[in-house]
Amino acid sequence: MRTLKDVTRQVDHSFARRLIEVLECEPAPQVEAAFATLDVEYSAFSSDPTVLEPGDLIAILHHLNGPSRFPGICLRFGRTRQILDLGLVGYTALSCSTIGDALEVVLRYHDLTSNAYRVQFAEQDDWVVVDLWIRPAHRGHHQILAEEFATGLWQFLSEVSPESTDLRQIRLEFDFPAPVYAADYFELMPATIRFAQSGRYTGHARQPAFRQLADIAWQAG
Repeated sequence: MRTLKDVTRQVDHSFARRLIEVLECEPAPQVEAAFATLDVEYSAFSSDPTVLEPGDLIAILHHLNGPSRFPGICLRFGRTRQILDLGLVGYTALSCSTIGDALEVVLRYHDLTSNAYRVQFAEQDDWVVVDLWIRPAHRGHHQILAEEFATGLWQFLSEVSPESTDLRQIRLEFDFPAPVYAADYFELMPATIRFAQSGRYTGHARQPAFRQLADIAWQAG
Protein backbone atom coordinates (compact mmCIF):
# COMPACT_ATOMS: atom_id res chain seq x y z
CA MET A 1 0.00 0.00 0.00
CA ARG A 2 1.41 3.38 -1.01
CA THR A 3 1.89 5.98 1.71
CA LEU A 4 1.87 9.78 1.55
CA LYS A 5 5.66 9.64 1.77
CA ASP A 6 5.72 7.48 -1.36
CA VAL A 7 3.55 10.02 -3.21
CA THR A 8 5.82 12.88 -2.14
CA ARG A 9 8.96 11.04 -3.25
CA GLN A 10 7.39 10.27 -6.62
CA VAL A 11 6.76 13.98 -7.15
CA ASP A 12 10.33 14.81 -6.07
CA HIS A 13 11.71 12.34 -8.60
CA SER A 14 9.47 13.69 -11.38
CA PHE A 15 10.71 17.20 -10.62
CA ALA A 16 14.32 15.96 -10.55
CA ARG A 17 13.91 14.58 -14.08
CA ARG A 18 12.70 18.01 -15.20
CA LEU A 19 15.83 19.60 -13.73
CA ILE A 20 17.97 17.09 -15.61
CA GLU A 21 16.24 18.18 -18.84
CA VAL A 22 17.24 21.78 -18.11
CA LEU A 23 20.82 20.87 -17.22
CA GLU A 24 21.22 18.90 -20.44
CA CYS A 25 21.03 22.24 -22.26
CA GLU A 26 24.06 23.55 -20.35
CA PRO A 27 27.75 22.74 -21.04
CA ALA A 28 28.50 19.35 -19.47
CA PRO A 29 31.86 20.41 -17.89
CA GLN A 30 30.18 23.39 -16.22
CA VAL A 31 27.39 21.19 -14.84
CA GLU A 32 29.83 18.62 -13.51
CA ALA A 33 31.91 21.36 -11.91
CA ALA A 34 28.81 22.81 -10.23
CA PHE A 35 27.97 19.40 -8.75
CA ALA A 36 31.53 18.80 -7.59
CA THR A 37 30.89 20.52 -4.25
CA LEU A 38 27.58 18.75 -3.62
CA ASP A 39 27.04 15.45 -1.84
CA VAL A 40 25.69 13.82 -4.99
CA GLU A 41 27.61 13.31 -8.23
CA TYR A 42 25.93 14.55 -11.38
CA SER A 43 26.48 11.24 -13.18
CA ALA A 44 24.64 9.40 -10.41
CA PHE A 45 21.88 12.02 -10.22
CA SER A 46 21.29 12.19 -13.97
CA SER A 47 21.16 8.41 -14.39
CA ASP A 48 18.96 7.77 -11.36
CA PRO A 49 17.11 10.75 -9.79
CA THR A 50 15.77 8.44 -7.08
CA VAL A 51 19.12 8.83 -5.28
CA LEU A 52 17.76 12.12 -3.92
CA GLU A 53 16.43 12.36 -0.40
CA PRO A 54 13.51 14.65 0.56
CA GLY A 55 14.66 18.26 0.50
CA ASP A 56 17.71 17.57 -1.67
CA LEU A 57 16.22 19.10 -4.81
CA ILE A 58 15.67 22.55 -3.30
CA ALA A 59 19.21 22.56 -1.90
CA ILE A 60 20.57 21.60 -5.33
CA LEU A 61 18.56 24.35 -7.04
CA HIS A 62 19.80 26.89 -4.49
CA HIS A 63 23.39 25.83 -5.16
CA LEU A 64 23.03 25.83 -8.95
CA ASN A 65 21.39 29.27 -8.92
CA GLY A 66 24.63 30.82 -7.67
CA PRO A 67 26.06 33.77 -9.66
CA SER A 68 29.00 31.76 -10.99
CA ARG A 69 26.85 28.79 -11.96
CA PHE A 70 23.39 29.01 -13.60
CA PRO A 71 21.53 32.12 -12.39
CA GLY A 72 17.81 31.83 -13.07
CA ILE A 73 17.85 28.05 -13.40
CA CYS A 74 14.97 27.61 -10.97
CA LEU A 75 12.73 29.72 -13.19
CA ARG A 76 13.60 27.64 -16.24
CA PHE A 77 13.14 24.44 -14.24
CA GLY A 78 9.72 25.59 -13.05
CA ARG A 79 8.46 26.23 -16.54
CA THR A 80 9.46 22.74 -17.74
CA ARG A 81 7.25 20.95 -15.24
CA GLN A 82 3.89 19.52 -16.25
CA ILE A 83 0.73 19.11 -14.23
CA LEU A 84 0.97 15.32 -14.26
CA ASP A 85 4.37 15.60 -12.56
CA LEU A 86 2.26 16.21 -9.44
CA GLY A 87 1.11 12.59 -9.54
CA LEU A 88 -2.19 11.95 -7.79
CA VAL A 89 -2.68 15.67 -7.13
CA GLY A 90 -2.32 16.40 -10.85
CA TYR A 91 -4.77 13.70 -11.88
CA THR A 92 -7.26 14.88 -9.25
CA ALA A 93 -6.97 18.47 -10.47
CA LEU A 94 -7.61 17.42 -14.06
CA SER A 95 -10.77 15.63 -12.97
CA CYS A 96 -12.27 18.94 -11.83
CA SER A 97 -14.82 20.71 -13.99
CA THR A 98 -13.40 24.24 -13.68
CA ILE A 99 -9.98 25.84 -13.46
CA GLY A 100 -10.85 27.37 -10.10
CA ASP A 101 -11.68 23.99 -8.61
CA ALA A 102 -8.49 22.48 -10.07
CA LEU A 103 -6.36 25.30 -8.66
CA GLU A 104 -7.95 24.82 -5.26
CA VAL A 105 -7.04 21.12 -5.33
CA VAL A 106 -3.41 21.82 -6.24
CA LEU A 107 -3.02 24.45 -3.51
CA ARG A 108 -4.93 22.50 -0.87
CA TYR A 109 -2.73 19.44 -1.27
CA HIS A 110 0.55 21.19 -1.94
CA ASP A 111 2.04 19.55 1.18
CA LEU A 112 2.27 16.38 -0.90
CA THR A 113 4.70 18.16 -3.22
CA SER A 114 6.55 20.38 -0.72
CA ASN A 115 6.57 20.90 3.04
CA ALA A 116 8.88 23.91 2.79
CA TYR A 117 6.08 26.48 2.70
CA ARG A 118 2.40 26.97 3.26
CA VAL A 119 -0.10 28.60 0.97
CA GLN A 120 -3.19 30.67 1.66
CA PHE A 121 -5.73 30.69 -1.16
CA ALA A 122 -8.79 32.98 -1.23
CA GLU A 123 -11.13 34.70 -3.63
CA GLN A 124 -11.47 38.45 -3.18
CA ASP A 125 -13.93 40.32 -5.36
CA ASP A 126 -13.00 39.31 -8.93
CA TRP A 127 -9.54 38.05 -8.02
CA VAL A 128 -7.93 34.90 -6.76
CA VAL A 129 -5.25 35.78 -4.18
CA VAL A 130 -2.47 33.34 -3.30
CA ASP A 131 0.01 34.11 -0.51
CA LEU A 132 3.14 32.06 0.10
CA TRP A 133 4.87 31.76 3.49
CA ILE A 134 8.19 29.97 3.79
CA ARG A 135 8.51 27.83 6.90
CA PRO A 136 11.33 29.01 9.25
CA ALA A 137 13.52 25.96 8.63
CA HIS A 138 13.65 26.82 4.91
CA ARG A 139 14.09 30.60 5.03
CA GLY A 140 17.61 30.23 3.66
CA HIS A 141 16.08 29.03 0.39
CA HIS A 142 13.17 31.45 0.34
CA GLN A 143 13.95 33.05 -3.04
CA ILE A 144 14.34 29.68 -4.75
CA LEU A 145 11.11 28.43 -3.18
CA ALA A 146 9.25 31.54 -4.30
CA GLU A 147 10.54 31.10 -7.84
CA GLU A 148 9.66 27.41 -7.82
CA PHE A 149 6.14 28.14 -6.62
CA ALA A 150 5.47 31.11 -8.93
CA THR A 151 6.64 29.32 -12.06
CA GLY A 152 4.73 26.20 -11.01
CA LEU A 153 1.54 28.24 -10.62
CA TRP A 154 2.11 29.94 -13.96
CA GLN A 155 2.83 26.66 -15.72
CA PHE A 156 -0.31 25.09 -14.24
CA LEU A 157 -2.49 27.94 -15.49
CA SER A 158 -0.77 27.84 -18.88
CA GLU A 159 -1.65 24.16 -19.23
CA VAL A 160 -5.29 24.24 -18.17
CA SER A 161 -6.49 27.64 -19.38
CA PRO A 162 -8.21 28.18 -22.73
CA GLU A 163 -6.02 29.83 -25.37
CA SER A 164 -8.10 33.00 -25.08
CA THR A 165 -7.09 33.47 -21.42
CA ASP A 166 -4.79 36.47 -20.94
CA LEU A 167 -2.36 35.41 -18.22
CA ARG A 168 -0.71 38.82 -18.43
CA GLN A 169 -3.41 40.01 -16.02
CA ILE A 170 -1.68 38.08 -13.23
CA ARG A 171 0.20 40.16 -10.67
CA LEU A 172 3.20 38.71 -8.85
CA GLU A 173 4.91 40.31 -5.86
CA PHE A 174 8.02 39.15 -4.00
CA ASP A 175 9.59 40.34 -0.76
CA PHE A 176 13.17 40.16 -2.06
CA PRO A 177 15.03 42.59 -4.35
CA ALA A 178 15.08 41.99 -8.08
CA PRO A 179 17.85 39.47 -8.88
CA VAL A 180 20.38 40.07 -11.65
CA TYR A 181 18.35 37.74 -13.86
CA ALA A 182 15.06 39.62 -13.28
CA ALA A 183 14.54 39.81 -17.05
CA ASP A 184 13.99 36.03 -16.99
CA TYR A 185 10.96 36.53 -14.75
CA PHE A 186 9.27 38.74 -17.33
CA GLU A 187 10.27 36.49 -20.21
CA LEU A 188 8.97 33.29 -18.60
CA MET A 189 6.02 34.85 -16.77
CA PRO A 190 4.95 37.92 -18.79
CA ALA A 191 2.87 39.63 -16.12
CA THR A 192 2.99 42.55 -13.70
CA ILE A 193 5.89 41.65 -11.40
CA ARG A 194 7.12 43.67 -8.43
CA PHE A 195 10.12 43.01 -6.19
CA ALA A 196 11.09 44.24 -2.71
CA GLN A 197 7.46 44.41 -1.63
CA SER A 198 6.83 44.68 2.09
CA GLY A 199 4.42 42.22 3.66
CA ARG A 200 4.15 39.09 5.75
CA TYR A 201 4.52 36.86 2.72
CA THR A 202 7.44 35.85 0.51
CA GLY A 203 5.37 35.55 -2.66
CA HIS A 204 1.99 37.04 -3.51
CA ALA A 205 -0.07 36.37 -6.62
CA ARG A 206 -3.30 37.95 -7.79
CA GLN A 207 -5.14 36.68 -10.82
CA PRO A 208 -8.65 36.96 -12.27
CA ALA A 209 -11.10 34.51 -10.72
CA PHE A 210 -11.31 31.46 -12.99
CA ARG A 211 -14.13 29.59 -11.25
CA GLN A 212 -16.71 30.88 -13.69
CA LEU A 213 -14.81 29.52 -16.71
CA ALA A 214 -15.99 26.41 -18.51
CA ASP A 215 -14.26 23.04 -18.67
CA ILE A 216 -10.53 22.77 -18.24
CA ALA A 217 -8.75 23.02 -21.58
CA TRP A 218 -5.94 20.55 -20.80
CA GLN A 219 -4.99 18.04 -23.48
CA ALA A 220 -2.45 15.25 -23.28
CA GLY A 221 0.78 16.24 -24.96
